Amino acid sequence: ELASQNLIVLDELNTINRALENAIGEFVENGGSVVIIPGEDIDYNTYNSLLARLDLPQLDSLVVGDLNITEIAFDHPLYKDVFENRITNFNYPKTSRSYGVKRSSPYILGYQNQNPFLLGQSGRYLFTAPLSATNSTFRNTPLIVPTFYAMAWNSLKIPQLYEPITGLTLTDIPWVTGEDDIVKLKKGEYEFIPLQKRYANKTSLTFTDEPESGGNYLVQLGGQALSRLSFNYPRQESQLKYTDVSSSDLEVSDSIPELFNELEKEGRITELWKWFVIFAMFFALAEVLVQKLVK
Repeated sequence: ELASQNLIVLDELNTINRALENAIGEFVENGGSVVIIPGEDIDYNTYNSLLARLDLPQLDSLVVGDLNITEIAFDHPLYKDVFENRITNFNYPKTSRSYGVKRSSPYILGYQNQNPFLLGQSGRYLFTAPLSATNSTFRNTPLIVPTFYAMAWNSLKIPQLYEPITGLTLTDIPWVTGEDDIVKLKKGEYEFIPLQKRYANKTSLTFTDEPESGGNYLVQLGGQALSRLSFNYPRQESQLKYTDVSSSDLEVSDSIPELFNELEKEGRITELWKWFVIFAMFFALAEVLVQKLVK
């Protein structure tokens, strides 16, 4: 059953009937993710009807000729934390036939001419060429693994080892809740209700201002514990940032005794200034008194 899945791949279908279009549309509206890989001889009308419903660019005429896939959008949310370094020189996959798109859209993977090979976001992805071995070498390159893995991983926001307390955090729990059901989080006597949205096969939780403190929390539904979620403070709070001595006006001492001697001398100078001020005030006051007595 489609509703029980998190990710559906339409693999090189040439036509999409109305029943399938409605099923995919409802599936995505209920929080599911879909990947569309076109066939080599598609029915443009049925394809573009589904793409319009998913708010994806519609496919245009077939382009015949080899094109290298040379561009990677490393900043795209799909590739977040996927690559350790930005790869600039790799074995470029290619396609021999691909489809154009009717409106410009940021690509996830792009051709050498800046046209998109893979585009999409928010759980809706579209390849602009078939991935069959007769048309593309993409399936033979290492790039296919992190791409499809990231699509599958993002289809369900699995809780991390711990979630950060500050900022917006989204987490999915694989339980179906009813209209009157409320998911609560509890730690000891403290409990709160996060923002939640129900889907056909999961419930999405959104955390903004709560929880107020870190720790392990029970995820409860109707008083029954479903799972646990851990929250922690951002690691940045534990990062010690030291002053760069070379770029400041600080005086550095290599000897602790010399340092204390210098501090003691500075303290004595400060004390002398205090006495100078006191004597100056005393003599000024005495001068005023003498002038009054003379008059």
